[in-house]
Amino acid sequence: MKKQWIFLVIGLMLLAMLGLIGIQYHFFKNTVMLKEAQFRYAANTALVQVDQELQRREARDRLLRDKENSKSMERLDSIQRVLTSGWDKEHGFYMKDTIIRTEDGEIKLSYSTYREYSDQHQLAADLRQEVGFDMPDQGMWMKEMMNDMFSMEFLLPLQERINHEGLQEILTEVMEDHGIETSVRSAVFDGYGRPLIHDAGNDMEELIDLSRSNYRVRLFPNEILTEPYFLHVDFPEEQSYVKASLMPLILTSGGFIFLIMAAFAFTVAIIFRQKRISEIKNDFINNMTHELKTPVSTISLACEALSDPDMQRSGMDMDRYVGMIREENKRLGSLVENVLRSAAVDKGTLELNKSQEDMHSLIQDTLDRFDLRFRESQAETSTDLHAAHTMALVDVAHMRNVISNLIDNALKYCEGTPYIHIETLNERNRFILKVTDRGVGIKKEDQKRVFDTLYRVPKGNTHDVKGFGLGLSYVKSIVEKQGGIVSVESEWMKGSTFKIDLPYA
Repeated sequence: MKKQWIFLVIGLMLLAMLGLIGIQYHFFKNTVMLKEAQFRYAANTALVQVDQELQRREARDRLLRDKENSKSMERLDSIQRVLTSGWDKEHGFYMKDTIIRTEDGEIKLSYSTYREYSDQHQLAADLRQEVGFDMPDQGMWMKEMMNDMFSMEFLLPLQERINHEGLQEILTEVMEDHGIETSVRSAVFDGYGRPLIHDAGNDMEELIDLSRSNYRVRLFPNEILTEPYFLHVDFPEEQSYVKASLMPLILTSGGFIFLIMAAFAFTVAIIFRQKRISEIKNDFINNMTHELKTPVSTISLACEALSDPDMQRSGMDMDRYVGMIREENKRLGSLVENVLRSAAVDKGTLELNKSQEDMHSLIQDTLDRFDLRFRESQAETSTDLHAAHTMALVDVAHMRNVISNLIDNALKYCEGTPYIHIETLNERNRFILKVTDRGVGIKKEDQKRVFDTLYRVPKGNTHDVKGFGLGLSYVKSIVEKQGGIVSVESEWMKGSTFKIDLPYA
């Protein structure tokens, strides 16, 4: 796939991702606004109920104060329904709270609707008819009841009718009933905005904030002979409370977005990885073709020379051509063996025959095998074999190949006279082998990938150095299969040091 198409696909996926995030943000913003509206509605509804609860409790307290009056309580024994009253400009006189006295002497309250009457005589008659009294002293009882109903208790100062602790208790209960479980502050103000009832710990700034709160309700709205009183509340943690209620939605939505983004990033990484693998594969095929072409061509030329009749009659140079064919055949076998060996390592089917070996002897034997190449390239070699403990559990053949690969790379990737230094030492009960050269080195960005299969450090002309990119990958696999670690330290155009760390036998 061409780069243009790859970047087009990535751009479209990124655009879709941004669009999805934008839609989620818009949805979340609208959800927050809806939650805030629901919160305000619930709070205002609760405030109305708080005012009603205050009126119910005041009526209950009035009856409980008369409970010690035996005469009144005896008359209440036959009462199943008594209505508290008030005045309304539009409807006139009305009855609101229903009061029921149970057998155990408790008095309970509940709501009923208002009723309109033209005067008190009609009320008294209606009460007698509704309650169903059949007593000789019912007129006297009704007179006492009407005096109590029209008492001037509502003209008392508000501070004597309500205390802040009781008000706060009612607020908390009613708010919880409406699903609002967050801290609430309250204060009662008169019609001029002066605070009448509030927490003693409130400072002036808090009272000013309360006076400006949009959460307010008028207390005792049906009392026409008193000045208006307003209950103001606010919720210091309103925003955090609303957002906390949306936290499951936020976490779920954020989790799905994160999964989509992770899948997007993974897909992009896979695309680039596949592109890189395709480039490495093509590079490997090109190198493989180049490496196989040379020995095949050499063998073909040698065979043509041997088939020449003049060559056969004279017998000249026949041994040289036969030797050439033999060497190129070995080279072909070696190339095929390297590829098959790398495939076995990648599949995990390679089996090692480990044994306790003297690493110094193995290193020296490998150097002896390179003696001819050292002389041909005029390479400078040196060794510092200082390790006291030299025994390691390794596969001799594969470990020799590992050392050979490092020496071979030092000879191939070099400008000028090659230099190879081999050092051994012991660190933390481990055997350390270092192979240092003064070659072209490896750039920092290539050092992380230099041990990848088929990876070759780019140098412009792919075929200026023979190889398939299998050597260092093989080195890493063999060392790790023997419980070791391989690493590289390199500086561009100054050389490299490969370090092999093996456990003791």
